[in-house]
Amino acid sequence: MANTAHKSATSVTLAPLQEKSQFELLVQQYWKHAAAVTVVGAIAVVVLHQRSQATKAERQESWNTVVSRATLDPMTRALSADPNTWNELATTLKGRDAGPWARLMQAKQLVDDRKYDEAKAALAQLRTDYPNHPLLQSDWRWSEDDKGGSLVDVIEKRLAERAAWETSKANLFANPPPESSDPRVVFKTTKGDFTVAIYTSKAPQHAAKFLELVDAKHFDGMAVHEVAAGQSMDLGDPNTKGEDTATWGQGGRDIVLPSETTGLHHFAGALSALAGAEPKQSLPSRVSILVSDNLFQDDTRVVFGVVESGLDIARQIAAAETDPNVPRRPKDAIRILSAARQ
Repeated sequence: MANTAHKSATSVTLAPLQEKSQFELLVQQYWKHAAAVTVVGAIAVVVLHQRSQATKAERQESWNTVVSRATLDPMTRALSADPNTWNELATTLKGRDAGPWARLMQAKQLVDDRKYDEAKAALAQLRTDYPNHPLLQSDWRWSEDDKGGSLVDVIEKRLAERAAWETSKANLFANPPPESSDPRVVFKTTKGDFTVAIYTSKAPQHAAKFLELVDAKHFDGMAVHEVAAGQSMDLGDPNTKGEDTATWGQGGRDIVLPSETTGLHHFAGALSALAGAEPKQSLPSRVSILVSDNLFQDDTRVVFGVVESGLDIARQIAAAETDPNVPRRPKDAIRILSAARQ
């Protein structure tokens, strides 16, 4: 039975963060649709506030379940998880205090992944399961002259606007799809599998060397030596095939290539080579897989592939629990069982 113990409806006003001219400059410089991101990103703050108000034992238990499955960023205090995890939490906690917020966070993550139809479906499920919840009843205002509406109403409106805006400027938010002739490499890991497509025509030197290493079974048996929840996972250090974790992250710097201008960017899913010790040097055997956009790396690193399937697995790996004594190193080794052409 749904929990009906909620506070009375409130009116919330959020002042705009950027003037229009600043927004346009931001898009030109960083290729971000900042206004829509601000609306959806505010959800994480609201979720944490709601959790702080859950004082009853049953409520606290449901939030503890969320925290046990999601990753809490130590800097921002925001919760993150892949859409499947949020969906499982929303299903498990249906009718409990954290249930509707888990569904809302599923929609947020789907928006972040630009899966707008799936995000709409998640919001529709939220409406069905909790028609009287404050998320669908409270009056939210994002500026003083905003007509307002429920939080879900506002998000759905912004979602539609963002989808239309991005459709008209698709090249600003994703790298071009790989060619059908481009090789695919399947990484089988202890957490699941993901497939990477290699841009052979856009990054010929990096592609050739990386594929040479794949064919030589270079990555087989390696461990992921660094993770950053909601950001990236790093692999390619041959030292990780051994058990001396003190050396992890120090090897694999002997294969050096000149940097290539590829026209590709560090969008979510990008396969990116570590920068070398000298300017304009690149290390094609030491790679990161990004699980969110980070365009600041465009000036120093080379993108030469993209995760074509299994990005949710990469996100789970990036969100792995880390060693308390070694920041960003997974507490339990996550290994590459094999990496081979598809």
